[in-house]
Amino acid sequence: GGGSSVDHDAVLVRCRDTIEKLYHELEYEKQLRPQFMQQIEAAEASLRAVSLELERERSRRLDAEAELESDRRQHAVFEDELHKVRAQRLHAEARAAAADAEREDAEA
Repeated sequence: GGGSSVDHDAVLVRCRDTIEKLYHELEYEKQLRPQFMQQIEAAEASLRAVSLELERERSRRLDAEAELESDRRQHAVFEDELHKVRAQRLHAEARAAAADAEREDAEA
């Protein structure tokens, strides 16, 4: 039965070594945890800041798009007015030319 006692002691030694190893790993992870938590909190704060800036940027873009659309509408109104003024001028020039022609005919 001597051999089984040695085997039993070897198993106990391996168990003790494993327990010590796991204990040291646990202690190491406990030391790292606050650092990781701090990194996570910093990353979350950074994410919130970026999200807020993204929302501001979206809002600015929407405002700019609305302003651009308003400018386009105003431009269309100005173009329309310009066409009307040009048409009126052409009409007035045609009437003036016709009046001149009539006057020349009357004088002749």
